[in-house]
Amino acid sequence: GSSSSSSVFTTNNSDFLSMNVAACSRGPVNGVTFDPFNQRRLITFGDDGIVKVWDIRRLKEPTIALSTNDRHLLSVAWCPTRSGVVATTSRDYPGVKVWDLKAIESNAASSSSSSS
Repeated sequence: GSSSSSSVFTTNNSDFLSMNVAACSRGPVNGVTFDPFNQRRLITFGDDGIVKVWDIRRLKEPTIALSTNDRHLLSVAWCPTRSGVVATTSRDYPGVKVWDLKAIESNAASSSSSSS
């Protein structure tokens, strides 16, 4: 099959990144946003309802794939004052959902270590 890629211009260091769009979302990719606390981290989100956190040094797979249980994500924003906190909005949910990625990473790490 053919693979399509998308280029992302990073204003922090004036570099271009190339990402496989198919890895970002199972449907249309609705947006990409960089972490204000970590210039190596970004989020992609789309109509599949999954927020994916990426380390730009390793774009093969996301560091976190957060299922929001919503479809048609409209926006995702990093909190400007708290590292690792993001908010999502969607067509399916009338409000804003707030996610603590540090807690999600911590729970995933403890789950994988307890299942070993």
